[in-house]
Amino acid sequence: MSKRGPPLVSYADSDDEGAEVEPEGPPKKKRLPPLSSELVAITPADNPALHQGRVRGSPHVDGRWACHVYVPVVSETSKQLGEVLSNAFRTAKAKVPTLNPIGLDDGRWELHISLSRPTFLWTHQREEFKNAVRRVATSHQGWALSLTKFIKLENDDRSRVFLAVQVGAGHEQLAALTGALTPALRAIKQSEFYPEPKFHVSIGWALSKGIGVTESTENFPTITELPQGVIEDLNRDFAARLQRPSAHLEAEEVCVKVGKRVFRWGLGQGT
Repeated sequence: MSKRGPPLVSYADSDDEGAEVEPEGPPKKKRLPPLSSELVAITPADNPALHQGRVRGSPHVDGRWACHVYVPVVSETSKQLGEVLSNAFRTAKAKVPTLNPIGLDDGRWELHISLSRPTFLWTHQREEFKNAVRRVATSHQGWALSLTKFIKLENDDRSRVFLAVQVGAGHEQLAALTGALTPALRAIKQSEFYPEPKFHVSIGWALSKGIGVTESTENFPTITELPQGVIEDLNRDFAARLQRPSAHLEAEEVCVKVGKRVFRWGLGQGT
């Protein structure tokens, strides 16, 4: 006599005789809501071909966010400062055809004066650091800002050369901001700003034949050095116009960029 398996359908008690009850399956798992994009770091594609030959200075690590603190400098190209920068950039590009503009978009220059080195935050450190930047910004007053002369700079691995303009009036106030940011940077074990900073805005860049050039970037045009006399010619033709009162600006806010998001606080505007 063969053994019967368990019934396919269970029956209720005699009071409900004849009523069939469907067998219960395993309980359904509830789907968790998706994580906010604020908590998810998207892995960027490190492809120099998408970025005019530029390469990432530090490899991407999940949960780590690139961060940069700066004072924005904005001027329409029709204004005195913007016009000078545009004419100077065109003059330099005529001598360095591979020079690319920085911050020039739709008739205006959107530049920045760095207050931190390239910095990296873990996800749990972001709010604490943003609050520290906010406290620094709101406890310092705005001031008049001027640019004085053109200079050449390079990044740390000498893979790019920059055409920059040095800050004149406002240097002491900028140094006060970087000094106030130092404890927050040390708290997250990041390097503080340079001990003798050259506060500046960068208006152009070109790939350089430095140690940062790799096989992935070798197909992009590079320069060994800015041609002799470019900086001297720019200062001769444009520096005096930079220093006119009509080209001066007001430093009004401090920004921190975390990933792709920018957070802003007005200087001296309290909490």
